[in-house]
Amino acid sequence: MKKLIIIIAAIALVGTCVVPAMADVDLYGSARMWTYWVDKEESATREYDDGDLLWKLGPFSRFGANFKSDKITGKFELDARDTGKSASSVGDMRLRLLYGEYDFGSYKLLVGQNWPLTDWAVSMIQVTGGGIQPYGGMGAAIARKPQIRLTFGDLKLAFLTPNTSTTYEGQEDTDTILPQIEARYTFKLDNSLIDILGAYQYMKYVDDVDNGESVSSYVLGARGKFNFGPLYLNLTAKYQVNGGNYGMSDAVATSAILEDGELKDNKAYGFAGVLGYKVSDTFTIEGTYGYIKSDDDVDGDFEDDAQGYGITAKFTVAPGVYLIPEIVVLDGMDKTDSEGARDEGKVTNFGMVWRIDFK
Repeated sequence: MKKLIIIIAAIALVGTCVVPAMADVDLYGSARMWTYWVDKEESATREYDDGDLLWKLGPFSRFGANFKSDKITGKFELDARDTGKSASSVGDMRLRLLYGEYDFGSYKLLVGQNWPLTDWAVSMIQVTGGGIQPYGGMGAAIARKPQIRLTFGDLKLAFLTPNTSTTYEGQEDTDTILPQIEARYTFKLDNSLIDILGAYQYMKYVDDVDNGESVSSYVLGARGKFNFGPLYLNLTAKYQVNGGNYGMSDAVATSAILEDGELKDNKAYGFAGVLGYKVSDTFTIEGTYGYIKSDDDVDGDFEDDAQGYGITAKFTVAPGVYLIPEIVVLDGMDKTDSEGARDEGKVTNFGMVWRIDFK
C-alpha cells in the first residue's frame, strides 16, 4: 500500500511539473455543403447541352488543431470529401496539413506538409475548389505539399517534393535530382501588400535504357492586395514555362509537349482581378475575372486559352454561420492543336455554399 501511495505521489509530482509547460492546443472544424445548378453548353468536347444538380459535401469541410508551446508552433488538419460511395463512407478523410515550426529568433524552420508558396488566393470563388487559380490566378494542383521551409522575416524559401505526375509516350521512369525550389518575398505597406514569387524544378523523363529528355520548369508571379476602406482590390499575374510539369493548376494545357522524340517548352501567362466591397460586418460582395493562355514551341499554331468570371457574396447570418451564394462562368474558349481549332464551351455554376465553423 505504501508503494502504491509513493507511486501516486510521484505521478502527481511529475504532473505538477509538466502541466505548466504543456502546449496550447485549439481544436476547430468547418462543415460545408455545396448546392449548385451546373449548366454545360454544347461544345467540341460535349455533344449536347447538359444541366445537373451538384449537391454534396464540400471539399473544404475540415477538422484540425493548432498547437503552440514556447518557440514551437504546429498544425494538423484533415478534410472530408464526398466520394459518392455509400452513406457510411461519404466524407472520406484526407490529410490536409501536418507541420511543425520552430522560431530560432533570426529565422523560422518549418517541417511537414503545408501550402506551397506557389499557391495563393485572391478571390472568394468557391465552386472551382477555391478562388480563380486555374483561370489566371496562382495555384498548385496539389495544394498542400511536404516541404522544408525557412522564413527570414518577409522572405520565405521552400524546398518541396518534386512533381512526377506528368508522363509521356515511351517513358519508363522519371528521374528526380533536385527538390522543387520556391522563394517569395512580401512587401507590407499601409493597407496593402505585394508578393513577388519565383519557383524552379528540373526533371528528366527517360526510357528503358535511361535515355530521355530533361525539362526545366519556371514559375514567376506577383500579387497585390489593396484596401480602400470598405472597398478592396486584389490583383495577380504569372508567367510560367512548363507549369504543368511543375504541378500548377491551370485550365489550359501547360506541360511540355513531346514532338518527334523531343520535349518542347510550353509557355503560359495569366492574370486575375478581384474587386470587392464590404457592405457591413455581415455582408461582403465581390466580382472576379481571370484569363490564362498557353503557347508551346511545337511546329504549327498551337494555342489554348480560358477565362473565368463571376460574382460571389458572403453573408454572416450568425457567429460561425455563413451563406455564400455565387454565379460563376468557366469558359474554355478556343483551343488549337494538331486536331485543328475548336471551341471548348462554357460551364455556368449557380448556387451556394452553406458553411458552419466551430471550435
